Amino acid sequence: MDPVVLVVDDDPGIRELLQYNLSRAGLRVLSASSGRDGLTNMETGSIDLVILDLMLPDLDGIELCRRFRRRSRAPVMMLTARYNEADRVRALEAGADDYVTKPFSPKELLARARAHLRRWSWRGPEQDAQVQEVSVGQLTLDLGAHRVYYRGQELHVTPMEYQILSVLCKAPGRVFPRERLLALATGQEVIGSARTVDVHIHSLRLKLEEDPTCPRFLETVRGAGYCIGRGL
Repeated sequence: MDPVVLVVDDDPGIRELLQYNLSRAGLRVLSASSGRDGLTNMETGSIDLVILDLMLPDLDGIELCRRFRRRSRAPVMMLTARYNEADRVRALEAGADDYVTKPFSPKELLARARAHLRRWSWRGPEQDAQVQEVSVGQLTLDLGAHRVYYRGQELHVTPMEYQILSVLCKAPGRVFPRERLLALATGQEVIGSARTVDVHIHSLRLKLEEDPTCPRFLETVRGAGYCIGRGL
């Protein structure tokens, strides 16, 4: 069955543009013009990817993303005309996996959507068939179920956060440059700035570190990148 993409945007031109390009790529597209309509689609159907406008007339994209995250780990792409760091951080901390600003290239957005859908349908490389769990300290990844446990409790992470942790935990102590970490997490060359990794790392530190301002677990190696577990 073709993947289902839900587009939520109050601009009819944007909805038509996305419907045209996504449908041509073989994807089934549902569309909604308001947050409430989008929420109805989320609650009544199986969604593989959400493309969501940040500014909606009733229920804003941040709240809609939070509500979707309570029921699904499927990827969310936030789409907005606003471009500032605070908005990006709010969107990613609410559970979004990507942030695309208007005006955008339909080809680039489609490439990003396909990359997210590949990750969502991914079941792990062959070497994970034998290794069902990876642990670093008190952090454990269930590779079969794509779940994360910290100190014996399940930790709720976004799909992108899971992929980043998966890359890092399979090579504890190894330093990954931003571009390499993002490429391994997404399974493709980096599109746009690899600095988006910084926001995901920040979110993970809030969930894992006793003091996120002085991380011991998810370490920044100045001028080199990120690694996990060296400070334990």
